[in-house]
Amino acid sequence: MRAVVRSDGKAAPFQQTFKSYIDSGSLTFVVVPDMTIPGAFNSALQGIDGVIHCASPMPPMDAKIDPEIILGPAVKMTTGILEDAAKVSTVKRVVITSSVVTLYEPKQGRYVYSEVSSYFFTRSSFTDA
Repeated sequence: MRAVVRSDGKAAPFQQTFKSYIDSGSLTFVVVPDMTIPGAFNSALQGIDGVIHCASPMPPMDAKIDPEIILGPAVKMTTGILEDAAKVSTVKRVVITSSVVTLYEPKQGRYVYSEVSSYFFTRSSFTDA
């Protein structure tokens, strides 16, 4: 398994948790500092047979944020990994999952959603983008 991270520092927490997989050679990390540029994933995808894309940039906690600040990088990362995967003959499957960013709803001030929040997401929680 090959995990892509933006920096060595971002890999550090996982290196201790998954130490046995790293030691056995089952898990490696590849640094891709800017995942939004075309071709960013080219070298990271070489020789693999599947891709699971399950991350997105976290937006700043600003209730008046421009949606493009959130959506632009997410779209560039997703289309970029799909385009790069299409160029690698060994890639057989690509799985795109959602991320916590899809639940992002800026509140006035700082608000943290948790399993004990009294806020439940329903259809009325979301507006047309």
